Amino acid sequence: MFIVPLIVFQRTGSAAWAGLAFFVEALPRFLTFPVCGALCDRVSPVRLLHISQAWRALACLVAVGLQLSFDSIAWLVALSAFAGC
Repeated sequence: MFIVPLIVFQRTGSAAWAGLAFFVEALPRFLTFPVCGALCDRVSPVRLLHISQAWRALACLVAVGLQLSFDSIAWLVALSAFAGC
């Protein structure tokens, strides 16, 4: 959770951009906690883990494609936000 802001800070030299990257990465986690808590009460945690890992793998494949298409770190911040859900 902390590597993306460090990479953003290293590439930009701006603490403001690193803070924004941390916010973008952490916000989806905090917004999905209540939903995930309710799902864990109704659906098997193992099934939820499998679904979550499949989505993360898909997100990583998309991120590799974005890295090949664009030369920026925006894709990394978006990947960390999506994978954090």
